[in-house]
Amino acid sequence: MMNAEPVKNQAPVEPRCYSHVLHFPNKRPFDNADLRWPGFIGEFVTPIVTSHPEVLYWFSFYGAFARFRVHTADYEALRPQLEALRDKLGLEDRGEEKDYVLENDLGSARFRGPNCKVSAKARGESVLRALKGASDLMVESVIQRPDGYWEFELNEDVLQNPVSGHRFSVCHLFHNLMDSKARVFAFHDARGFDGVLSHIYFHNARQKGQIAPVSAQHHDILM
Repeated sequence: MMNAEPVKNQAPVEPRCYSHVLHFPNKRPFDNADLRWPGFIGEFVTPIVTSHPEVLYWFSFYGAFARFRVHTADYEALRPQLEALRDKLGLEDRGEEKDYVLENDLGSARFRGPNCKVSAKARGESVLRALKGASDLMVESVIQRPDGYWEFELNEDVLQNPVSGHRFSVCHLFHNLMDSKARVFAFHDARGFDGVLSHIYFHNARQKGQIAPVSAQHHDILM
């Protein structure tokens, strides 16, 4: 009898990043603009991350669409649920993003300086873990109303939360931790529009020709 060949140890599969840009339909639970974001978190994000607690993930909101990103070595395990929820909710994925390289995104020059003491990959992983923690908080902060829509839990402590949201208190602590300031631009547009935008949105809107400022002044706001 021939000896069976020993099983070779397989190299561990490296996790990869996957990104989905999901456009909202004009139907429940997304037809109310004020409740669209908590609806996305409650109906789409929560079931996926509850079923796959080992996955590193984060998500972000852009009004008409959202980004949902995961970092995993077993994407195929969650893909069927992700696609089923996408189709059930009418979220449109136009294929704008599928996967990306962590160090080229969260570890890029936007997130680290030229004298950074860690690699781009290590910085990307640190930023990802911070975003995952914030995402976990957002998942546990949405509640479903009797009418089926979702909303963020309220906090009526007017001294601590004058805008009735505990997440603003967390944001305040995050700015204190980072010793950071929020920079905004107050501008007057050539078409007669006056507005205030964060520095990122101000520069992006100017480059895209969405605004034509004839005057602008930046302000650093302590959070």
